[in-house]
Amino acid sequence: MTRDDAQALVARNTHEAHGLDDLPLAAIERSLATDRFSLVRGVVRPADAERAVARLRSAFRPEDDHATVGESPEDVRRNFQKLAIGTVTKTQPPQTYARLLRVIFSPFFAEDRYGVHGVLRRVATVRNRLLGLDDTFALDGIERGVWTAARIQQYPRGGGFLQSHVDASSVAVSRTIAGRYLQVLLAMTRRGADFERGGAFVEHACGRLDVEDGLEAGDLLVYDGRTTHGVADIDPHRVLDLRRLDGRLVGLVNLYEVQ
Repeated sequence: MTRDDAQALVARNTHEAHGLDDLPLAAIERSLATDRFSLVRGVVRPADAERAVARLRSAFRPEDDHATVGESPEDVRRNFQKLAIGTVTKTQPPQTYARLLRVIFSPFFAEDRYGVHGVLRRVATVRNRLLGLDDTFALDGIERGVWTAARIQQYPRGGGFLQSHVDASSVAVSRTIAGRYLQVLLAMTRRGADFERGGAFVEHACGRLDVEDGLEAGDLLVYDGRTTHGVADIDPHRVLDLRRLDGRLVGLVNLYEVQ
């Protein structure tokens, strides 16, 4: 696939919204059915995403990092920061993949320490509408045994990445609640401004598709449980410095089961 072909494919699956009151739900569903991904522009304004990133960086403390494994279910239901480095093995579906990233949990029922709740609540509302749930479902507490794992993921400059995989951890939870699984991801940074190389990709029937090429700060990337995806190395030509909250930042709002 040439870059022109890839850009045309991404453009075909990019849909404009005018805030939450004018979501192009039918167009998003068509893109998911045809190409297994969609980009949505206009739910979160670029300036709002940029302000959230500024607040997040101001509150960030590298000394708050926890190890890749060992946290309890209660830990992540509060403001909690961890590194996610190494290999993951899943049984459903069977797969093994590697990653290098940082995860910052900030549930809506916890203090908005990082200043990101405003933008992430909008993303969670989109998730709920696509899943056919009430707008406020599981936003401010636990409902039907699930909660919204609002969090930021950082793929740092110097090699942050996520190997190609399909989602597994929260798929069954979402299907139990709504009959289907969707990932709705908020782009909070932009390639060309916050990092130079790498970014989100989707494995498409036509080849690996660089969806980061079409993402602006504030855009949403939507895909489902069939979509093979990952993050190509972020600025591997730079020296990794985990004391900084740089590189690629995204927001996620999956439903997690209370354990």
